[in-house]
Amino acid sequence: MAKSINGSLVWDTAKNGDRLAYWRIRLTSIDGKKIRLLISRGVKPNRSLEEREFKEYQRSEHKAQYLIDLGYKDLLIEKRIISPESTDISDCPTLEDFSPVYLKWATGRTLTGDGIRRANFTLKTLNKHLGKLPLTAITPIAVDKFVDAHKVELSQYGRPYSPKTINNDVTQLSGIMEAALKMGIIERHPFKSDSRKLTSYFLKTQKKKPTVLLPEEIEAMVKACEGKPYRGAAFMFFILTGGRLQEITKLKFADCDLVNGRITLEADKTDDFRTIEIGPELVELLTFMRSYWPDRFRWRPRKTKQMEYVFCTPEGTRIKKGVGSVFIKQIAKDAGLNKHVTAHSLRHVNAGYLRSFLTTYQLQKHLGHHNSSTTEKYGQVLDSTMRIGADKLGTSMGLQLQNLTLLKTDKDLPTRKTRNLGQPVGNPDNFQKTASKTVTGKHEMVEVVGIEPTS
Repeated sequence: MAKSINGSLVWDTAKNGDRLAYWRIRLTSIDGKKIRLLISRGVKPNRSLEEREFKEYQRSEHKAQYLIDLGYKDLLIEKRIISPESTDISDCPTLEDFSPVYLKWATGRTLTGDGIRRANFTLKTLNKHLGKLPLTAITPIAVDKFVDAHKVELSQYGRPYSPKTINNDVTQLSGIMEAALKMGIIERHPFKSDSRKLTSYFLKTQKKKPTVLLPEEIEAMVKACEGKPYRGAAFMFFILTGGRLQEITKLKFADCDLVNGRITLEADKTDDFRTIEIGPELVELLTFMRSYWPDRFRWRPRKTKQMEYVFCTPEGTRIKKGVGSVFIKQIAKDAGLNKHVTAHSLRHVNAGYLRSFLTTYQLQKHLGHHNSSTTEKYGQVLDSTMRIGADKLGTSMGLQLQNLTLLKTDKDLPTRKTRNLGQPVGNPDNFQKTASKTVTGKHEMVEVVGIEPTS
């Protein structure tokens, strides 16, 4: 045998060249006698991982339990280290069995909104690798192996998992252990301690710079929306509100106060909501959309079942987030942009323009960030008011409502010259908004006449 490491970890080489590991340890039996054990660890090609696990064993306060977690219960019973009646390992549920218990316990406590959906997806991955292990057997070496195996896997899209995704999975796994601690199922965190912080399992992530859109590129995306009402209306909402994809797809007419120029956005990500100011462009568009629903190529009168969500399916249900991601990328492609443009890219564009009008605190509230350090990544801003910022945003971007969403053919709308677009949400008793139609060549434009108090 080769020389020992730390006096107890021993290495040997088999005839075929494989590296074998042994643990020389000393434990106290149930009779009070000192028992020496030589535990064969088998073939261990990765020397550093084996050394790390042995150090974890040395630091462990419950060494017998640590060996039970590694699968040496029968050996410890044979050497009378523990009694056959010991139920330490059988009383501890596996990760797969504990997962539904954790979800039920965490819902409403640590998991809310969209976090519940993400937790379900993460648990499928964790159970695939660690589901058969008892909670106490998910040791640092098991987590390291999980991270190494997860790095070489391919996602459902055929791409490797990003370091951020893997780090989030490890964080979720730690949250499961914290829940088991609070519920009294385990006595200690199995893979996190003072000597091994949670961040030590994380992979290094490379922060991506947000996609920068130049004024001419925004103009090209606007032109790509012409003749396509759904694209144009959605693009205008994203770039003029800075809302998240899930917030825009969840927006309801009941959340729109057109009298005061405000909308309330509800976020699944943070399980929170915020009210932001909107400019005249969106007020005009929302007023129009209360009567008309944007199809792919034309505006159609809204049906009763389509009156809840601003953007909805033909059946009136909420649009899936994935659909929104696809059409934004398609707009950029049709505009000839060789850039990765997403809804979040338009969120950065919105913040970039607002930085000239709002303070950092105001921009933080507008974007719905809980931490001001996140807002600072969107650029330094100057003093002004949120109302001024909302009013000037469309003008500063050069966006005009008529060349974005309301340009349509003669067949799109009824041929009546004047049409009531409905009462604005907010205080319908005091205001009434009407619209007239002006025909110009092959196209016609719906122009909002204005807001006038009713008698």
